[in-house]
Amino acid sequence: MTDDADAPASPDGGPASGANGAASEPSPEEGTTADVEAEWEDTRPERPGGAAAMIEALNVRDNAFRGFIFGFVFTAAVFTFFVVVPGVDRSPLYYVALAFVLATGLGALVTAALVLRDAYRLSKTL
Repeated sequence: MTDDADAPASPDGGPASGANGAASEPSPEEGTTADVEAEWEDTRPERPGGAAAMIEALNVRDNAFRGFIFGFVFTAAVFTFFVVVPGVDRSPLYYVALAFVLATGLGALVTAALVLRDAYRLSKTL
């Protein structure tokens, strides 16, 4: 049997394999690839990726809040001005259903406009 110190180095410059085919231990001076990768992974910031990062960057949550608040406030003003003040003879249930449709539709439209505005501003910085 030969000692690992007497074994020749492998052709690729790595550690020589022993008699059983296992690579010899690296010297303490040499950093292993696992050590380098572990250090690199520890320094990466914790951020969401993919769609979550885009939603966060475009402030979708805040824009949706603002858009739907605007939609409901505008709908309350329209409902008051056209239904409550003149006094209607028909069932108010129909007007409430129409008010809901107006509020959600307008809220979605305003939200989309705000998100597009933020996307445009973000594209200017890239």
